Amino acid sequence: MVTKEQYPKALAVGSIAYDTANILGPSLAALVISLIGFRGNFIADGLTFLGSAALLIGLPRLASEVAGQAEKAPTSVPHGLTAMIRRAPLLQSVLLALQTSIRGAFVIVATIDFVKNDLRLSDSAYAWVMAAFGIGSVAGAMIYARCTVRVRNGLVTASAPVMLAGLLAVAVWPQYAALCFAWWFIGAGYSTLGIRGSGLLAAYSSGEERAHIYAAHFALSPAGWGLTYPLAGWLTSNQGFVLTAWIFAGILLVISLGVWNLQNKVNPGCPPTKSFQWGSTQSLEAHHPPSP
Repeated sequence: MVTKEQYPKALAVGSIAYDTANILGPSLAALVISLIGFRGNFIADGLTFLGSAALLIGLPRLASEVAGQAEKAPTSVPHGLTAMIRRAPLLQSVLLALQTSIRGAFVIVATIDFVKNDLRLSDSAYAWVMAAFGIGSVAGAMIYARCTVRVRNGLVTASAPVMLAGLLAVAVWPQYAALCFAWWFIGAGYSTLGIRGSGLLAAYSSGEERAHIYAAHFALSPAGWGLTYPLAGWLTSNQGFVLTAWIFAGILLVISLGVWNLQNKVNPGCPPTKSFQWGSTQSLEAHHPPSP
Protein backbone atom coordinates (compact mmCIF):
# COMPACT_ATOMS: atom_id res chain seq x y z
CA MET A 1 0.00 0.00 0.00
CA VAL A 2 2.93 2.36 0.59
CA THR A 3 6.44 2.79 -0.77
CA LYS A 4 9.63 2.20 1.17
CA GLU A 5 10.04 5.93 1.77
CA GLN A 6 6.46 6.28 3.00
CA TYR A 7 6.54 3.24 5.28
CA PRO A 8 7.95 4.88 8.46
CA LYS A 9 5.43 7.71 8.08
CA ALA A 10 2.62 5.17 7.65
CA LEU A 11 3.64 3.45 10.89
CA ALA A 12 3.81 6.82 12.64
CA VAL A 13 0.35 7.81 11.41
CA GLY A 14 -1.01 4.49 12.67
CA SER A 15 0.56 5.15 16.07
CA ILE A 16 -0.85 8.70 16.17
CA ALA A 17 -4.36 7.46 15.38
CA TYR A 18 -4.12 4.70 18.00
CA ASP A 19 -2.89 6.99 20.78
CA THR A 20 -5.22 9.84 19.88
CA ALA A 21 -8.16 7.46 20.15
CA ASN A 22 -6.93 6.33 23.57
CA ILE A 23 -6.67 9.95 24.74
CA LEU A 24 -9.95 11.23 23.34
CA GLY A 25 -11.98 8.05 23.93
CA PRO A 26 -12.44 8.38 27.71
CA SER A 27 -13.27 12.10 27.41
CA LEU A 28 -15.83 11.42 24.69
CA ALA A 29 -17.34 8.60 26.76
CA ALA A 30 -17.68 10.90 29.75
CA LEU A 31 -19.42 13.49 27.58
CA VAL A 32 -21.84 10.91 26.16
CA ILE A 33 -22.63 9.54 29.64
CA SER A 34 -23.34 13.05 30.90
CA LEU A 35 -25.80 13.59 28.04
CA ILE A 36 -27.61 10.24 27.68
CA GLY A 37 -26.53 8.19 30.72
CA PHE A 38 -24.80 4.82 31.06
CA ARG A 39 -27.51 2.85 29.25
CA GLY A 40 -27.44 5.25 26.31
CA ASN A 41 -23.65 5.09 26.26
CA PHE A 42 -23.70 1.29 25.94
CA ILE A 43 -26.22 1.53 23.11
CA ALA A 44 -24.09 4.16 21.34
CA ASP A 45 -21.01 1.99 21.83
CA GLY A 46 -22.77 -0.97 20.24
CA LEU A 47 -23.84 1.17 17.30
CA THR A 48 -20.25 2.26 16.72
CA PHE A 49 -19.19 -1.40 16.48
CA LEU A 50 -21.93 -2.04 13.94
CA GLY A 51 -20.84 1.02 11.99
CA SER A 52 -17.23 -0.13 12.01
CA ALA A 53 -18.28 -3.56 10.76
CA ALA A 54 -20.29 -1.95 7.94
CA LEU A 55 -17.30 0.17 6.91
CA LEU A 56 -15.02 -2.88 6.88
CA ILE A 57 -17.46 -4.84 4.74
CA GLY A 58 -17.62 -1.95 2.30
CA LEU A 59 -13.84 -1.75 1.87
CA PRO A 60 -12.26 -3.49 -1.13
CA ARG A 61 -10.33 -6.61 -0.27
CA LEU A 62 -6.68 -5.75 0.26
CA ALA A 63 -5.53 -9.29 -0.44
CA SER A 64 -7.14 -12.22 -2.19
CA GLU A 65 -6.10 -15.69 -3.14
CA VAL A 66 -5.12 -16.08 -6.75
CA ALA A 67 -7.44 -18.48 -8.57
CA GLY A 68 -6.01 -21.94 -8.68
CA GLN A 69 -3.26 -21.11 -6.20
CA ALA A 70 -2.18 -24.01 -4.04
CA GLU A 71 -3.23 -23.88 -0.43
CA LYS A 72 -0.59 -22.22 1.74
CA ALA A 73 1.18 -24.21 4.41
CA PRO A 74 0.16 -23.30 7.97
CA THR A 75 2.37 -20.86 9.81
CA SER A 76 4.97 -22.26 12.17
CA VAL A 77 5.86 -20.33 15.31
CA PRO A 78 9.02 -22.43 15.97
CA HIS A 79 10.20 -21.73 12.43
CA GLY A 80 9.63 -18.02 12.94
CA LEU A 81 11.41 -18.06 16.30
CA THR A 82 14.42 -19.75 14.74
CA ALA A 83 14.60 -17.12 12.01
CA MET A 84 14.30 -14.28 14.53
CA ILE A 85 16.99 -15.64 16.81
CA ARG A 86 19.45 -16.12 13.94
CA ARG A 87 18.89 -12.66 12.46
CA ALA A 88 20.11 -9.73 14.55
CA PRO A 89 17.58 -7.12 13.30
CA LEU A 90 14.65 -9.43 14.03
CA LEU A 91 16.03 -10.29 17.46
CA GLN A 92 16.36 -6.58 18.11
CA SER A 93 12.69 -6.11 17.20
CA VAL A 94 11.81 -8.68 19.87
CA LEU A 95 13.85 -6.83 22.49
CA LEU A 96 12.27 -3.52 21.45
CA ALA A 97 8.84 -5.09 21.95
CA LEU A 98 9.98 -6.29 25.38
CA GLN A 99 11.17 -2.78 26.21
CA THR A 100 7.77 -1.32 25.34
CA SER A 101 5.99 -3.95 27.45
CA ILE A 102 8.22 -3.17 30.46
CA ARG A 103 7.56 0.54 30.30
CA GLY A 104 3.94 0.20 29.29
CA ALA A 105 3.09 -2.25 32.07
CA PHE A 106 4.67 -0.04 34.71
CA VAL A 107 2.90 3.08 33.45
CA ILE A 108 -0.50 1.40 33.14
CA VAL A 109 -0.43 -0.65 36.35
CA ALA A 110 1.62 1.39 38.81
CA THR A 111 0.33 4.87 38.01
CA ILE A 112 -3.19 4.45 39.36
CA ASP A 113 -1.96 2.97 42.66
CA PHE A 114 0.58 5.76 43.09
CA VAL A 115 -1.79 8.60 42.22
CA LYS A 116 -4.80 7.30 44.15
CA ASN A 117 -3.21 5.61 47.18
CA ASP A 118 0.16 7.32 47.68
CA LEU A 119 -0.57 10.88 46.56
CA ARG A 120 -4.29 10.72 47.50
CA LEU A 121 -5.30 12.60 44.36
CA SER A 122 -8.53 12.54 42.39
CA ASP A 123 -9.55 10.54 39.34
CA SER A 124 -8.98 13.59 37.17
CA ALA A 125 -5.35 13.76 38.34
CA TYR A 126 -4.88 10.17 37.19
CA ALA A 127 -6.52 10.97 33.87
CA TRP A 128 -4.20 13.92 33.30
CA VAL A 129 -1.03 11.97 33.99
CA MET A 130 -2.12 9.20 31.63
CA ALA A 131 -3.01 11.87 29.08
CA ALA A 132 0.57 13.13 29.40
CA PHE A 133 1.79 9.66 28.46
CA GLY A 134 -0.56 9.50 25.48
CA ILE A 135 0.26 13.01 24.28
CA GLY A 136 3.96 12.20 24.53
CA SER A 137 3.39 9.10 22.43
CA VAL A 138 1.56 11.11 19.77
CA ALA A 139 4.31 13.76 19.80
CA GLY A 140 7.01 11.12 19.46
CA ALA A 141 5.29 9.55 16.47
CA MET A 142 4.78 12.93 14.79
CA ILE A 143 8.41 13.91 15.26
CA TYR A 144 9.62 10.53 14.02
CA ALA A 145 7.50 10.78 10.87
CA ARG A 146 8.89 14.20 9.93
CA CYS A 147 12.57 13.41 10.49
CA THR A 148 15.24 12.14 8.12
CA VAL A 149 16.67 8.66 8.48
CA ARG A 150 19.74 9.97 10.31
CA VAL A 151 17.63 11.87 12.84
CA ARG A 152 15.32 8.88 13.30
CA ASN A 153 18.31 6.72 14.18
CA GLY A 154 19.36 9.30 16.75
CA LEU A 155 15.87 9.35 18.25
CA VAL A 156 15.85 5.56 18.53
CA THR A 157 19.27 5.56 20.19
CA ALA A 158 18.22 8.25 22.67
CA SER A 159 14.80 6.80 23.51
CA ALA A 160 15.90 4.11 25.96
CA PRO A 161 18.22 6.39 28.00
CA VAL A 162 15.51 9.06 28.15
CA MET A 163 12.90 6.59 29.37
CA LEU A 164 15.35 5.09 31.84
CA ALA A 165 16.00 8.60 33.15
CA GLY A 166 12.24 9.08 33.46
CA LEU A 167 11.87 5.99 35.63
CA LEU A 168 14.81 7.02 37.79
CA ALA A 169 13.39 10.54 38.13
CA VAL A 170 10.09 9.33 39.58
CA ALA A 171 11.96 6.87 41.81
CA VAL A 172 14.12 9.67 43.26
CA TRP A 173 11.40 12.34 43.25
CA PRO A 174 7.99 10.64 43.55
CA GLN A 175 5.89 13.74 43.02
CA TYR A 176 2.98 14.42 40.70
CA ALA A 177 4.77 17.05 38.60
CA ALA A 178 7.74 14.75 38.05
CA LEU A 179 5.37 11.95 37.12
CA CYS A 180 3.66 14.03 34.42
CA PHE A 181 6.95 15.15 32.85
CA ALA A 182 8.48 11.68 33.01
CA TRP A 183 5.40 10.02 31.53
CA TRP A 184 5.43 12.48 28.62
CA PHE A 185 9.00 11.55 27.71
CA ILE A 186 8.38 7.86 28.29
CA GLY A 187 5.36 8.06 25.98
CA ALA A 188 7.47 9.70 23.27
CA GLY A 189 10.11 6.97 23.50
CA TYR A 190 7.44 4.29 23.69
CA SER A 191 6.03 5.16 20.26
CA THR A 192 9.47 5.77 18.73
CA LEU A 193 10.77 2.33 19.63
CA GLY A 194 7.48 0.71 18.70
CA ILE A 195 7.63 2.17 15.20
CA ARG A 196 11.28 1.17 14.76
CA GLY A 197 10.55 -2.38 15.94
CA SER A 198 7.75 -2.74 13.40
CA GLY A 199 10.00 -1.38 10.67
CA LEU A 200 12.72 -3.91 11.46
CA LEU A 201 10.21 -6.72 11.53
CA ALA A 202 8.93 -5.88 8.06
CA ALA A 203 12.24 -4.94 6.45
CA TYR A 204 14.17 -8.05 7.43
CA SER A 205 11.63 -10.76 6.61
CA SER A 206 11.21 -12.28 3.18
CA GLY A 207 7.93 -13.06 1.47
CA GLU A 208 8.06 -16.81 2.05
CA GLU A 209 8.98 -16.70 5.72
CA ARG A 210 7.14 -13.52 6.72
CA ALA A 211 4.04 -15.37 7.93
CA HIS A 212 6.15 -17.54 10.26
CA ILE A 213 8.07 -14.53 11.60
CA TYR A 214 4.94 -12.51 12.26
CA ALA A 215 3.32 -15.49 13.97
CA ALA A 216 6.34 -15.79 16.25
CA HIS A 217 6.36 -12.06 16.94
CA PHE A 218 2.67 -11.97 17.80
CA ALA A 219 3.25 -14.93 20.13
CA LEU A 220 6.16 -13.25 21.92
CA SER A 221 4.69 -9.76 22.25
CA PRO A 222 1.65 -10.74 24.39
CA ALA A 223 3.95 -13.01 26.39
CA GLY A 224 6.05 -9.99 27.36
CA TRP A 225 2.97 -8.10 28.51
CA GLY A 226 1.71 -11.23 30.25
CA LEU A 227 4.88 -11.24 32.37
CA THR A 228 5.28 -7.52 33.02
CA TYR A 229 1.64 -6.79 33.91
CA PRO A 230 1.45 -9.12 36.94
CA LEU A 231 5.02 -8.29 37.93
CA ALA A 232 4.20 -4.58 38.03
CA GLY A 233 1.00 -5.24 39.96
CA TRP A 234 2.60 -7.53 42.53
CA LEU A 235 5.62 -5.30 43.12
CA THR A 236 3.54 -2.13 43.41
CA SER A 237 1.14 -3.76 45.88
CA ASN A 238 3.82 -5.36 48.04
CA GLN A 239 6.91 -3.17 47.67
CA GLY A 240 5.53 0.24 46.78
CA PHE A 241 5.83 2.53 43.80
CA VAL A 242 9.38 3.77 44.39
CA LEU A 243 11.03 0.35 44.75
CA THR A 244 9.05 -0.94 41.77
CA ALA A 245 10.33 1.99 39.71
CA TRP A 246 13.92 1.09 40.63
CA ILE A 247 13.38 -2.58 39.77
CA PHE A 248 11.77 -1.81 36.42
CA ALA A 249 14.55 0.67 35.65
CA GLY A 250 17.08 -2.11 36.28
CA ILE A 251 15.22 -4.55 34.04
CA LEU A 252 14.95 -1.88 31.35
CA LEU A 253 18.69 -1.23 31.56
CA VAL A 254 19.52 -4.91 31.04
CA ILE A 255 17.24 -5.18 27.99
CA SER A 256 18.58 -1.90 26.62
CA LEU A 257 22.14 -3.21 26.78
CA GLY A 258 21.06 -6.11 24.58
CA VAL A 259 19.38 -3.74 22.13
CA TRP A 260 22.46 -1.49 21.93
CA ASN A 261 24.68 -4.52 21.36
CA LEU A 262 22.50 -5.70 18.48
CA GLN A 263 22.30 -2.17 17.08
CA ASN A 264 25.88 -2.51 15.84
CA LYS A 265 24.78 -5.45 13.68
CA VAL A 266 21.77 -3.68 12.18
CA ASN A 267 21.94 -1.35 9.22
CA PRO A 268 20.45 1.84 10.69
CA GLY A 269 18.67 2.61 7.45
CA CYS A 270 16.60 -0.58 7.81
CA PRO A 271 16.94 -1.63 4.16
CA PRO A 272 14.30 -4.14 3.11
CA THR A 273 15.16 -7.58 1.89
CA LYS A 274 14.92 -8.11 -1.85
CA SER A 275 11.70 -10.03 -1.48
CA PHE A 276 10.04 -7.46 0.78
CA GLN A 277 6.76 -6.20 -0.65
CA TRP A 278 5.89 -2.71 0.48
CA GLY A 279 2.26 -3.45 -0.20
CA SER A 280 2.14 -5.71 2.86
CA THR A 281 -0.02 -4.32 5.68
CA GLN A 282 0.88 -6.84 8.38
CA SER A 283 3.21 -4.67 10.40
CA LEU A 284 1.18 -1.47 10.49
CA GLU A 285 -0.28 -2.50 13.86
CA ALA A 286 2.53 -4.74 15.08
CA HIS A 287 3.81 -2.30 17.66
CA HIS A 288 0.51 -1.77 19.43
CA PRO A 289 0.22 -3.80 22.65
CA PRO A 290 -2.92 -5.64 23.62
CA SER A 291 -5.42 -3.38 25.34
CA PRO A 292 -5.23 -3.58 29.14
